Amino acid sequence: MSSEELLLSLEKNISNLLQERENLRQEVSQLTDANRRQREEMIRTHAELEELKREYNQLRMAHAMVADTPEREAVKRQLTRMIHIVDKAIENLKAVE
Repeated sequence: MSSEELLLSLEKNISNLLQERENLRQEVSQLTDANRRQREEMIRTHAELEELKREYNQLRMAHAMVADTPEREAVKRQLTRMIHIVDKAIENLKAVE
């Protein structure tokens, strides 16, 4: 192979490598965007899951309050404790004023 042919081959290889680099940059950009969208979707889904858990717990507590179940007494005790805590907090706030 002559030196001119080697130079042409080298230029072709460099051109191919530059094109491949550009293709890879575009792919990385697309993957980064996809990753961002999936992360946002995951955060939204997680928030939705937490809200559903809260709703489930509220419904479970409401059911326990009206149903004649062993949980009813436990829920009553828990609510009574919570009310006492809130009452004490209000008393403390009044004392600070």
